[in-house]
Amino acid sequence: SQFKSGFSWTLYDYLKAHYGYWHKTISKDAIMRLFGVETKKTYQNNTSLFKQYVLDAAIDEINQFTELDVRYNEQKRGRSIIGFDLIW
Repeated sequence: SQFKSGFSWTLYDYLKAHYGYWHKTISKDAIMRLFGVETKKTYQNNTSLFKQYVLDAAIDEINQFTELDVRYNEQKRGRSIIGFDLIW
């Protein structure tokens, strides 16, 4: 209940819903839909801004305020990021 970001609640609920897993591969489009930012052109065109302001912010708060230890690996095709492998 100490989360400052709504993105943290969204990711925390997603991870708790997948109880029993220890990692989950998710495409960039699917994770953007999960957070509700799929229509933001800034995040569609610049994945580093999405990572910085949405994904990393949510993961930092979850790691700080909950029992989970979350990290991710990027899935790439060439130079572009096509997905993420969430590990917890």
